[in-house]
Amino acid sequence: MNSKTKTMAIVVIVIALFGAGGYFYFTNGNFKAAANDFIASNIVGKDAPAAVVKPAYQNWIYYIADGTGDCYIRYAIPMVELEHLGRAADSIHHHNGGRLWLSYFDNDSKNNVCMYMSVPGNVVKQPKPGTVSGETSFEADDKLKAWEKATANFSNDSLANETLYQKMKAKFLKECEAVLTTKVYVKGLKENQWSDIIGGLNSAFKTFDAITDTFPAYRYVVAFSDLQMDAPHLKPQSKLNDIPKGVKIIAVNPAPGSSKKCTQDVRELEAPERVFETIFNNQ
Repeated sequence: MNSKTKTMAIVVIVIALFGAGGYFYFTNGNFKAAANDFIASNIVGKDAPAAVVKPAYQNWIYYIADGTGDCYIRYAIPMVELEHLGRAADSIHHHNGGRLWLSYFDNDSKNNVCMYMSVPGNVVKQPKPGTVSGETSFEADDKLKAWEKATANFSNDSLANETLYQKMKAKFLKECEAVLTTKVYVKGLKENQWSDIIGGLNSAFKTFDAITDTFPAYRYVVAFSDLQMDAPHLKPQSKLNDIPKGVKIIAVNPAPGSSKKCTQDVRELEAPERVFETIFNNQ
């Protein structure tokens, strides 16, 4: 075999190998992944560290309304309004979802009814992936195809999620309205003559402690109250439990600073609007 014939034979063999490689690349997932890794590491010089993904935190907010004592007589403490609760639900919805509760203080708060809503996060369309320095054309193509597949039904999924959320919110607010108008902000109700603040806070703490999942979340107890315990009829007197790790207490009180609060481990805000400023604007 002369040199010209040998050269032609080598060319044919190389073409055949590339052809076989191309066939396996597009039909064999393991081969494709190995080829991409080899090209990235040995040809284009890519050696990127593993990406560190920051977890998306939810917001869990346990509201407690107070219509007792001075709050009941003069409404010195701001009332929990349905508009406020609806806005809280919307804020949670647009910040990765979470949980929302409403309960209340009265003369014996430990067993009071508690409204609850599991708030879904809104559906956010993934941005179209751009090219990354050092990635192969094969990787870029795979990434684009994966994005197209993942977002193909975005409009339908987003609409279905939003429709479900609005129905859940309407049901929750209706239940909250019933509690607020029959149990909390009712003049002359004997159950509101005394303020079992500790019993209500302990119930909130137990609610958080009972949740065993490990989903990352900012957790708040938001009491529209001065947090002054006034329930001499309770025997024995209640004792405040330890605040669960990671739970922050916020009191909406237009006259903050009282030394009579049942706990000083609390952040007092003078107006309901500041609840949103404190929880959502600092994340």
